Amino acid sequence: AAPGVMVGGALNIAFGTYRFTRFYQEVDINNENTPDLYEVAIDGGFLRGFDQLDVEETITSDLVGVNFRGGLTAEVTPTIRAGFVLETPTWYSVDETFGTRVTTFFDDGGSLASGQTGANQFDYAVRTPWRVGGGLAFDLGSLRVMGDLAFVDWTQLRLSADGASFAGANRRIRDFNA
Repeated sequence: AAPGVMVGGALNIAFGTYRFTRFYQEVDINNENTPDLYEVAIDGGFLRGFDQLDVEETITSDLVGVNFRGGLTAEVTPTIRAGFVLETPTWYSVDETFGTRVTTFFDDGGSLASGQTGANQFDYAVRTPWRVGGGLAFDLGSLRVMGDLAFVDWTQLRLSADGASFAGANRRIRDFNA
């Protein structure tokens, strides 16, 4: 931009996938829930004797985000450089699939299952706060000492979705006192 002054900018695109699976299993290893003690009526008969319970919960989140960052660095003196950076909020789009499946196995008659692990979908948006930062570098002969400071007001984080209200969550974020 000028002698001793550099400017730059970047368009940032973030993307990724988060997966979470929880599996819980309970087994009647001592066969204490026998057919005469544990009975479930179904169409056409009964399922008897608890043998095992499986619970599987899953969440898969696919996200894409975009923001812009710009900065400036300048030579203040031959031994001191100063810089400034400004970053826009990151606008994330999140597509989440989740669900729970519960299966009960019986000593006599088979099993019963309810739910699906990928049965639900929810799309929402996240907007992160602005970021502002600055830094200094000192050249002391063969030693360079640098430091920087960034400011992010996380109470400005916002969540939104079509057909759903995040008003309560956004209020709690805004009013958070660390």
